Amino acid sequence: MSRRRFLGTGAAMLAVPPAWAQPATKLPGFPGRPLELLVAYPAGGGMDITARILAKHLEPAAGNPVLVVNRAGAAGLVGHTWLATQAAPDGHVLGVLASNFWQDSFFRSEGRWSYRDIVPIAFLNYDPVTWIVSSKGPFAQAGLTDVVEAARKNPGGIKVAASTATSTAFTLDQVARYSAVEFLPVAYQGGRQALTDLLGGHIDVSYGYLGEYRSQLDAGEVRVLAVTSAQRIPALPDVPTFNEVLGQDDVLWDAFRFVGAPAKTPQARLQWLGEALRQAIATPELAQEYVRLGATPDATLNEPGRLAEEFERRASRERDFFVKTGRLQPA
Repeated sequence: MSRRRFLGTGAAMLAVPPAWAQPATKLPGFPGRPLELLVAYPAGGGMDITARILAKHLEPAAGNPVLVVNRAGAAGLVGHTWLATQAAPDGHVLGVLASNFWQDSFFRSEGRWSYRDIVPIAFLNYDPVTWIVSSKGPFAQAGLTDVVEAARKNPGGIKVAASTATSTAFTLDQVARYSAVEFLPVAYQGGRQALTDLLGGHIDVSYGYLGEYRSQLDAGEVRVLAVTSAQRIPALPDVPTFNEVLGQDDVLWDAFRFVGAPAKTPQARLQWLGEALRQAIATPELAQEYVRLGATPDATLNEPGRLAEEFERRASRERDFFVKTGRLQPA
């Protein structure tokens, strides 16, 4: 397939690949086999889509085959635990991870591993959590306030999707607590499964990231109630934030997506991988694909030292929130 097929509007005028598109020079003996991008969630979800877009652009940058491997189970815990405790630290297996990784470290690792067992090497994008409803369901014309009022009239009767110990579960908890209502949480491994049940009428409200349900939104099959960002996002300008509706300021969750490797991976290989990943991420086509999905790239986070700093800042901020709200004991 020609390079032109991958280019978005305007970018097709680039007839000659820029210098950063040339494959990275391989280290002696590395890579010795295809690189693997581990995704801890089922195929078709936001993390999986993110990884597959990256793999397409990483292959030419690395000059090496790249595979996406889904190691799903327990809403991400199975894959996260394997990556932190069992993956060989040789640079061939990388994780496409998000905030749920350090949340699992806090809540479900049982002390077997820490989020610091993974070193972040490249930032991909961030993407707020949204609540969506079916356009054919009981909340077809409703807003978030209407859903809250329905829960007030029918405690425990409104079924809302959530994944255990993740941003989606914390969002549900905050909406219920701030509104003084009771929902019926329904646990899911990932957003794709929840979307299927929403469209089938099995639940009332699903969580999701825009890329997971963009085609259903464009087809008029779902509506978006609210987003967990500080401000309304350009991809959904008419959708309010949860904070707007609830009169709060801390319903702030997103999938902060990055690539990480086992911390004991040799430094020379981490540097090589970082170079290849930065080359892939710098391609305009990749950024355009992420933006079309509603996610936000940020090239500044791939400047030297910035990602590690932001990784630790976000993990520490969330840990402080969990301690403040009584979910975690102080360290």
